[in-house]
Amino acid sequence: KKIFSKNGLSYNLSEKFKNIPLSNTLEKISKKGCKEFYEGDIAHDMVGSLNKVGGLHSLEDFSKQKTETVNTISSIYKGKTLHQCPPNGPGITVLLMMKMIEKLNIENYKADSAERFHIEAEVTKLAYSIREKNIGDPKFINLDLKNVLSEKAIDEAVKKILMNKCYNVGKLNIPAHPETVYLTVVDKDFNAVSIINSICYAFGSGITTENTGILFQNRGTNFRLEENHPNCIDGLKRPLHTIIPGMVCNNLDQPILSYGVMGGQYQSVGQTHILNNIFDYGMNPQEAISFPRAFHFNDVYQLESGIGDKIENDLKKKGHKTVRNNLYHGGAQAIQIDWQKGLLIGGSDPRKDGFAKGL
Repeated sequence: KKIFSKNGLSYNLSEKFKNIPLSNTLEKISKKGCKEFYEGDIAHDMVGSLNKVGGLHSLEDFSKQKTETVNTISSIYKGKTLHQCPPNGPGITVLLMMKMIEKLNIENYKADSAERFHIEAEVTKLAYSIREKNIGDPKFINLDLKNVLSEKAIDEAVKKILMNKCYNVGKLNIPAHPETVYLTVVDKDFNAVSIINSICYAFGSGITTENTGILFQNRGTNFRLEENHPNCIDGLKRPLHTIIPGMVCNNLDQPILSYGVMGGQYQSVGQTHILNNIFDYGMNPQEAISFPRAFHFNDVYQLESGIGDKIENDLKKKGHKTVRNNLYHGGAQAIQIDWQKGLLIGGSDPRKDGFAKGL
């Protein structure tokens, strides 16, 4: 409260907020390097602050931290390479959904049709079920990505999808986790960066260090408590999370779309929705982002207000339990790169703060 409130009250819109301790901390890191964060005075303050509220953290936990540089996982969709971060991230869910959708020829149905949204719901159920049964920290589970993404596995999943009724995947009971920030940048040479970050909930864990102004994230809440679940909590283990920056490349391995969708568990569906809008329905990034969305989550199909009543009624006839979502699903940003014309085409979601800008 000392840092995030003004004399015990909330700040008003347009008032300046300053976290002076965090400013000092960042300055110290800029001068002494990241070692100061993991082993120096900053680490001591973090450990001490956590211990005071019941945490079992030690300085050794911080000093043993190792950052990993990894390669993407990818699959081909209609001649384009879809890149995602590997587990412990959920990017494989997008690859699964897109591989299923390619076999179902979604482009044969209108973008705003019950058939399109039915397909989206069915592949969501199947892909999320596969994710929940297989994906976690690869250091703790025997994870064969090639097998999960194999043609045989995809064909087995697609066989379960019928166009006239729903497939019952059973209760998944996936926890919801909001609060994410995404941005993408492309420079004059068409080098692209796709970056996403989250402290998991608006104020993360709600714990701020005593002296350094650091607000702790809350990503540990993504763990599951079921024994033998691939994402079951364990020491030194990383949780399966929800945040996934995306990128698409052409057959010359040049980036043609840098994009991401905020929105907790919706992110994989949101990316799939936008990819279909662009590459199957010919929309530009802004059209693809602004287009109405739906999210099948824990046995309920949540529809945005922009989806018509006829579509909802047709979905109900197929067996979907629908609800109208008065808010929105996710928030996206994207930059499409046209190498032939030398153009950058940006889009930003009207559902959230943000904008597309050329400099």
